[in-house]
Amino acid sequence: MADDIKNMNNKEEPGKKPRRKTKKSTVVFYMIPVILIVIIAFFGIKFLQDYKTYQAAKDEYSALDQYISETDGDDGTADDGEATTAGTQTGTDSEIGTEGKDNDYPHLTIDYDELKKINSEFVAVIYVPALDLRYPVAQADDNSKYLKTTFDGSYNPSGCIFLDSTAANDFTDMNTFIFGHNMRNETMFGSLKRFYQKDGLTDSDPYVYLYTKDKVFKYRIFSYYLAKVGSACYDDFEGDDGYDDYVKAAQNNSMYDTDDVDFTDRPRLLTLSTCSGTTHTVRFLVHSALVEEFDQKAERDSK
Repeated sequence: MADDIKNMNNKEEPGKKPRRKTKKSTVVFYMIPVILIVIIAFFGIKFLQDYKTYQAAKDEYSALDQYISETDGDDGTADDGEATTAGTQTGTDSEIGTEGKDNDYPHLTIDYDELKKINSEFVAVIYVPALDLRYPVAQADDNSKYLKTTFDGSYNPSGCIFLDSTAANDFTDMNTFIFGHNMRNETMFGSLKRFYQKDGLTDSDPYVYLYTKDKVFKYRIFSYYLAKVGSACYDDFEGDDGYDDYVKAAQNNSMYDTDDVDFTDRPRLLTLSTCSGTTHTVRFLVHSALVEEFDQKAERDSK
């Protein structure tokens, strides 16, 4: 009786074929883990490549720190603990340093001649104290060059901080653009996004400095925002009305609000630009206005 019931349960319904695993389902079953392994391997290799790329660029720019250091206090001690003021240096005239910050700007010891030897297109050093952002700036005839070329000329997707190829390298244009990549490890211009990520950061130290061999330019940040590629914020403007409209648009778009900049005399502007997000269609801009200009040559000659 039990055997009859068992046979009845195993009996297929009339007209219905017995279930069998097809070759297709078997292949899919085994292919899923293979695909997962390939995906994991792909992203693992990409991560390793990115890490090596970032590290190579970081090491290169760390090596350049020997040519750029900040004095800290009246004793002339640099931020790395070494004495590097003008009073202790015996090098070329390009090595400039002063004690303290009596002229209301951070005094850097910069070996301009050596940086020029490393890269003949070197034009200035940019310094944003609030972000601890400090790099040499280069300028090529084509803006595409430094997208994947570092300051010493090596190929690296991290690139270099660079001045717009059409800009005057004495920073006398009414609006000067400086570009840099938004690196995930916050090198290059990757740290700019901290302005809108961290409340109050801009107010703590809202200045951008440019150092050339003869001058120091001090700019006060007044606006930053996200914009699409091709936005009017990249367009040139003409005349006083064009200037006023540009500044007004920058203020209206801004994530940051300040009344600390006097635009009555229409000071020259400095705009920092970097990409934002992963689509490469959005940019992050930081606008600043020139509030003071210092003559390093006169200061150096008076010593």
